[in-house]
Amino acid sequence: MSDRVSLHQLLQNSSIRTLIFTMLIAAFGSGMFLAGSTIFFTKTIGLTPVSFATGLAIASVVALLTSLPVGALADWIGVQRFLVGLHLVRATTFIVLAFVGDAVTFTVFASVQALCQQASIPILQALIGRATDTSTRTTTLALIRSIRNVGFSLGALAAAPLIATDNLWLNRGVMIGTGIAIMVAGTLLVFVRQTPDAPPQHVPSPFAGLRSIRDLRYLGVAGVNGILSLHMSMLSVGFPLWVASRSDVNDSIAPLLLAINTGIVILAQVPFSHGVNDIGSARRAIWLAASVLAASCITLAVAGLFTGTMTLVALIVAILLFTCGEMWHSAGSWEVSFRLAPESARSSYLSVFALGIAAQDTIGPLLFSAVVLPNGGLGWMGLALLFLLGAAGATTLVRKGSEINVERKAKNGD
Repeated sequence: MSDRVSLHQLLQNSSIRTLIFTMLIAAFGSGMFLAGSTIFFTKTIGLTPVSFATGLAIASVVALLTSLPVGALADWIGVQRFLVGLHLVRATTFIVLAFVGDAVTFTVFASVQALCQQASIPILQALIGRATDTSTRTTTLALIRSIRNVGFSLGALAAAPLIATDNLWLNRGVMIGTGIAIMVAGTLLVFVRQTPDAPPQHVPSPFAGLRSIRDLRYLGVAGVNGILSLHMSMLSVGFPLWVASRSDVNDSIAPLLLAINTGIVILAQVPFSHGVNDIGSARRAIWLAASVLAASCITLAVAGLFTGTMTLVALIVAILLFTCGEMWHSAGSWEVSFRLAPESARSSYLSVFALGIAAQDTIGPLLFSAVVLPNGGLGWMGLALLFLLGAAGATTLVRKGSEINVERKAKNGD
């Protein structure tokens, strides 16, 4: 079956079409926020850079600490209903943030927003799992990721003229527009239909899902997936710092590399995810991801020996290898996170899986700025080895976890 036929078949499903349109609108709002929030809160509202950064740091900690309990609540209440509620609460916080006037109020509502955003990611994945079957789930996630990149880009473009003016209400339009987009997205989620064979969610208590944190093997998979997810910080911090450290490379190359990455992900994430629909193919995708990510690191290490045009060529090769690794990792990690998570507690388990990525968000920038870049080629070679070790750990734990799941299902007569 070709990728084109698979994509055509996906779009015949009304729920998948609704999810795609919903995520496009939500990503548009998030793109507006990411592009305009720093200038809005520091220049328009007048928060000091320290107050702004401190508020965001506190919000990140709140989101990290609450993601698992919120995921457990979603399993108890029902993922679709809960996800709609999260979107509506998040939309309201954006509108309130348009009118904040001090650091304390900003921190409170930024924390609520971050909590909703962090929690909604695994809960959305759980809903997608209930709206698709196992043969189309990963491709659907890939398509949504591509669409989200389009939405982010469009939202950032929409925010630019609003934030470039000195008009208070146009500046506020960035936050209000974000809130409206998220509210529309939350409303559309009501119309997503779950598959007839999606099992009913019978969770005895709001605390039942917290047991997922005791599944040490799944926790281990989440941890090593966090290592592989260092590619996120590599893109946002590693590549720009590498460019900035070179006197023979124009700083404008950094956003160009990001544009190349974004364009390829939009066009190629679905083809790269094709065929990743079981544990075996997911493990292969993870190994492919680690291999080309390591190759990208080695390319950057070698690029330090070049000057002029050869440096630019090496950077292009590195970002192409990197992007392939990013897409293979996304496909493999999606499949693994679903396959090893029990249906009855999927939101809780996916919230645990997201902890590894959240940890990367905290550790990654420091790793690149304090360890990888200062050590030059040796630092990049060490990172290449780290990616390969992460893949070895992930695939080993995934294989053992899959065997335990098979035994558990056989024991339960499934």
